[in-house]
Amino acid sequence: EIKIAWQTYADNIWKIETTDYYNDTLSTAMTLINSLTSDPQISLGNKSLCWIDNGKLYWKRFDSASEVIVIIDSSYCSNPDISGLVTEIFYEKTIDGKQNIFLANHHQYPTSHWEIKKISGGDNDFSPKSGYDSGIVYESLQSNLWQLVYTLNDGYTCENIKSENYNYRNPVFFTYPIPTSSSANETPFFVAFDSDSLTNNKEVMVKYLDYYGTFDSLYNVSNLEGDDSRPALALVYENDTMYVSIIWEHRFNNKTDLWIARDKFKPIIGDIETDNKLPEQFSLLQNYPNPFNPSTTIEYTIHTPTFGFPSREGNTRGMFTTLKVYDILGREIVTLVNEYQSPGKYSVQFNVGANRRFALQSGVYFYTLRVSSQSNSGQDFVQSKKMILVK
Repeated sequence: EIKIAWQTYADNIWKIETTDYYNDTLSTAMTLINSLTSDPQISLGNKSLCWIDNGKLYWKRFDSASEVIVIIDSSYCSNPDISGLVTEIFYEKTIDGKQNIFLANHHQYPTSHWEIKKISGGDNDFSPKSGYDSGIVYESLQSNLWQLVYTLNDGYTCENIKSENYNYRNPVFFTYPIPTSSSANETPFFVAFDSDSLTNNKEVMVKYLDYYGTFDSLYNVSNLEGDDSRPALALVYENDTMYVSIIWEHRFNNKTDLWIARDKFKPIIGDIETDNKLPEQFSLLQNYPNPFNPSTTIEYTIHTPTFGFPSREGNTRGMFTTLKVYDILGREIVTLVNEYQSPGKYSVQFNVGANRRFALQSGVYFYTLRVSSQSNSGQDFVQSKKMILVK
């Protein structure tokens, strides 16, 4: 099921409408918000929506029976972008004539609340776009040219994508929690944007991000006669293959079309299949694919312990290991692993289509690995990661 949202304007008011797309059928459109007095600049996330009205930033959940609408920030806000994986909203805010990028982060515990912090540090920062899994990129006016600033960790370390002669505009950021190969047929992390670097011609460009956080050379994606701009990103599945796609506007001869470029996206988890050494530390890897439907793979490692303890059989070494899946409220969904395991590398399948008892809805879920010396002792290792189910 896919949620679709849009904004309309009639009789001097704005409203926000939604519909669902399921089994190749659109449901009847319904009005979610009515009587807005300004352009709402909506952004649709995973089961929630944010918008602007008179400089205030609003947020509402789709998967809640409550009609409560939350005011997150009450003044001088614009251009929000809600993260698809978690409840994070990046947006513009003007203070003392300076335009900066802010982050509103929703926390469930100990009580439901929003934490707000400033991300950027310039005077003219615009158009925040969050990565698919993490990070953010935005435009910054520097020395009369539009440059790009990106960060992979919510603003603590910002890096520039700069040119001394050209403008870089409308950036979008693709990040994924699993490392990828940089070979020609596999797509690493990247920033896509449009640039006026060609005479009388805008082009959609890409800079690839390697594992060390540095960018490789610029790559022209569109390479067409006419103006190409405003790129957007999407994951496309075809014949059991996942592609990462760039979609953009192409204007030529007074006509505007949508174009798409795509490349295979193949997550790689190191060299696990060829590495026969016992692991030297515990680790819980990101599931793949993510988002997923109906199944996904979770991999983890257990290292060689430095002390002895009994296993279930009483005569081998091992660690008591549990791997469980929880919903966003912390309720346990299923136990995937519950046994003593020897040091090594493990792979577990989570398939929501294999058993009707799951009956899970689209949304965010968490999986937690717990490893201890005994089933009733304190945990020596605990780690959790989030994953997305899309139906």
